[in-house]
Amino acid sequence: MQRPLSVMFMLLFSNGLPANSSAPSVFQAFVELPNKLLNFQQDLSREKIVGDTNRTEKREIAWGEGTIEVRKNVNTQFLKVDLVQPEARIQYTLRAFHSNAGHRMFLVQKQHCTSPGCEATISVVEKQGSVWKNMSQSLLPDLSRPVLTRAYMETTGKSVSDSGEELDYHLQIPEEGNLIEVWNQYDEKMFALNWNGQKFVIKTR
Repeated sequence: MQRPLSVMFMLLFSNGLPANSSAPSVFQAFVELPNKLLNFQQDLSREKIVGDTNRTEKREIAWGEGTIEVRKNVNTQFLKVDLVQPEARIQYTLRAFHSNAGHRMFLVQKQHCTSPGCEATISVVEKQGSVWKNMSQSLLPDLSRPVLTRAYMETTGKSVSDSGEELDYHLQIPEEGNLIEVWNQYDEKMFALNWNGQKFVIKTR
């Protein structure tokens, strides 16, 4: 008896990962992504940072005068790596999302924080064959200033200043769920990004 397609998808993704999938894990993504996509410029072994790829855990690693904080969730394919030093903090967050067509995409954020503030770079990547591709243009919404301004005003009810400082954003990527909150440097929730199975879309309410 042939199962309906909707039931097949439910079974396929019920454990968070497609069964018998050859798609890379979030840990493979962190290790394999080229610097132009991950912006990882540290002279560190990514494999040692990740550690056991079959274990969900939170741990700290001594690193010079600072520490490396690692948080992993194998079931939801989530990885957060914090490189904490006295003068700066660099945070990498990666999370897998599955498309309706069965592809595994990775939302990637690098956040570099120093005393003046933080700067975030965001992308969506996919491994196609042996090559990692940047899929941001087709899977992320337009985040130009007019779009950010409208979303911020709809969410907060506030107007944006001439400097536009309120629009300096970063993502709060959860370990599970399809909703990604977008916050600014003043700890205001600006709007959210929702993964609908095809792409990320802006959600203001």
